[in-house]
Amino acid sequence: MVRAVNKRGTLWGKLRWGVGALRDWRLVPRLRAHQRELDATEDLGQVVRQVCLRRDRGRIYANQDPTEIGELCRRVAQRRPAVILEIGTARGGTLYLWSRLAQDGATILSIDKPGEDGSVRAPVLSVYRRFGQDRDVRVVLLPLDSHSEGAHAKVSRVLAGRKVDLLFIDGDHSYEGVRADFYDYLPYLAPDAIVAMHDIAVPASDPAIQVQRLWDEIRARGFKTEAVIAEPGSSPGIGIVSMDDAAQQRVPSP
Repeated sequence: MVRAVNKRGTLWGKLRWGVGALRDWRLVPRLRAHQRELDATEDLGQVVRQVCLRRDRGRIYANQDPTEIGELCRRVAQRRPAVILEIGTARGGTLYLWSRLAQDGATILSIDKPGEDGSVRAPVLSVYRRFGQDRDVRVVLLPLDSHSEGAHAKVSRVLAGRKVDLLFIDGDHSYEGVRADFYDYLPYLAPDAIVAMHDIAVPASDPAIQVQRLWDEIRARGFKTEAVIAEPGSSPGIGIVSMDDAAQQRVPSP
């Protein structure tokens, strides 16, 4: 999700946010119906296609290339993570996929800054919290700025000493924002965790999406990386970083 300027702080912004929340209640039955449809689909590839290829309102949707996110899902399915942290909730598509791929009783945290274009209001969040309930998956939604002290405090409180097996970054796409989301959340990760970030193949010349700049930096620092790009020059790409015992030594000094 590409974030816009926060408009919620103004009176007009607060009014629009409140009206939008009222309208979102009408989407809840359709979202729940779509969740039931997805829950009844056993084939993971078909689930991926369903959440990626139809972006109608009232449907759970992931703004992802189905081949790229499908490959990441295949790897996550092999790991069966117990703790997942996602930055950028948006239309709930990737969050739903993680709820399918995590082990029974897993905890999934999803952070999304409220009050911006594409961010999630309370009625829709009420649907997302139900993802994976049949397997006792706990979905914790944090409507906060991922860069804030409050977000880190909440994450630390929910984790209670547990480590994150998968960190998925698809929130703030500015260089400074995505850089902070990567480096600042490394201390929460398990020694063998993986980090995945969206839009690494979007040219760094794009002023709104600067993930490639960070991706180049991560590779130059010697992190173990792999790029999943379905169509070079066309699809957005997902970068995968595999943690190891030496990962913290590659973090730049403040």
